[in-house]
Amino acid sequence: MNISRIQSVTYILVGSTLQFAGSVSKLIGLLGFIFLIIGLLKLAKNIDAKGALGAKIILIGAFVGAFGTLIGLIPVVGLVGIIFAIIAFIIEIVGYLVLRGSATIGESGKFGIILILISFIIGIIAFIVGFLPLMGFVAALLAVLAICLLFIGWLNIQKGLIASEFKE
Repeated sequence: MNISRIQSVTYILVGSTLQFAGSVSKLIGLLGFIFLIIGLLKLAKNIDAKGALGAKIILIGAFVGAFGTLIGLIPVVGLVGIIFAIIAFIIEIVGYLVLRGSATIGESGKFGIILILISFIIGIIAFIVGFLPLMGFVAALLAVLAICLLFIGWLNIQKGLIASEFKE
């Protein structure tokens, strides 16, 4: 069994979850990006070519997002960090769409990617709703839902990777 392939998703799960928590604390978000990057590097080495390309595209998005989060720590230029976050978000969506074509993740993993993309959409809605007066609670609930879907999505990818191990 290729343990490194399975471990990669564990890093990605932690990183993705902490990345979402970055809205609470940018430092925790940076830590999340570190785990995400480690996991994506491991995944890219242990998956088929199509999946490796998707993981590498997501990795580029993670680096851009980490840079944006780092810039967001600077009070005056924090708005520039949001621009980098939007760019990272778009790059990551493209990466997930490419990763969806991987045979290594199987049908379970492909379903997981759909859940991740849905979590991204809910995350955008939560971000927008957060700016509306008296809607902070709704935005927080939506953010929690997005985190849960992201987590379940990566668990499905991990399930697909494990299943592919037994097929090989």
